[in-house]
Amino acid sequence: MQLVTPQAAPELTAGLLDAIGSSEAPAVGAMIIRTLPQLTPAAKTAALRVLLARPQSTRELLGALQAGQVEVSDLTLEQKQSLANHPDKQIAALAAKVLASGGGLPNPDRQRVVTELLVLTEETGDPVAGKQVFKKHCMKCHMHSGQGNKIGPDLTGMAVHPKHELLVHLIDPSRSVEGNFRVYQVVTSDGRVFSGLLASETKTTIELYDTEGKKHAILREEIEELVASKKSLMPDGFEKQVSRDDIRNLLEFLTQRGRFVPLPLSKVATFVSTRPMFYGSADHEKMIFPAWDPVT
Repeated sequence: MQLVTPQAAPELTAGLLDAIGSSEAPAVGAMIIRTLPQLTPAAKTAALRVLLARPQSTRELLGALQAGQVEVSDLTLEQKQSLANHPDKQIAALAAKVLASGGGLPNPDRQRVVTELLVLTEETGDPVAGKQVFKKHCMKCHMHSGQGNKIGPDLTGMAVHPKHELLVHLIDPSRSVEGNFRVYQVVTSDGRVFSGLLASETKTTIELYDTEGKKHAILREEIEELVASKKSLMPDGFEKQVSRDDIRNLLEFLTQRGRFVPLPLSKVATFVSTRPMFYGSADHEKMIFPAWDPVT
């Protein structure tokens, strides 16, 4: 912990914190919490990820939040969602109480939020400013025109959708989510908790990508519980991270026509490709692509 200082490079700090997080020493949580005020935003995100990985340090973090030693605003939207959906029901209940008192939870009525923001879809934004919003908030999981990461869907062809449709996906991402973009929650035999997309699996391991784009390899023999959520990896509450101007500009950026023009298939499609075409249980009649990358 003495090496975790403002002078250390972000990559080194994150690596040190991950190494510290693998320790089962009971003092780890309190040590990291004491260090939080001196950490840069990137290092603080890594430190909070380590604290949220174990029930004991998660309880200590919630205690620090209640005591005002840590601000609710220090948590990312994804970390707030992880706390609210924690597999330990007592931790989840305490987290809901702490986050509600700190104004950290988004309005659960997502349709109401969508309706309130619908006026933005009728206004013209700045696509240049929207690209900056994409780079700051979306690029760690999404790609657009070759920039970003392939964790969530590629957003390059989103210009085929009207703004009001894209607004729903931004504000209520779990309303209609593909199975391969749902969150899996894993609890290991030593009590660690992981959440993320199921990226790959072998006979001996599974790999999860979390919302920060970090990959976690977990041995099957260490898995105590594995649960597929109905939630998207993208958490609710995007409107709490950005301003109304940011949303307007992001929608303008996403709906700009680029070099290639996306063609909607809805008018000519005759069946849903993830369901059998003719019979209820014939897997060979499904048409599921091996990857969702753009095809040239």
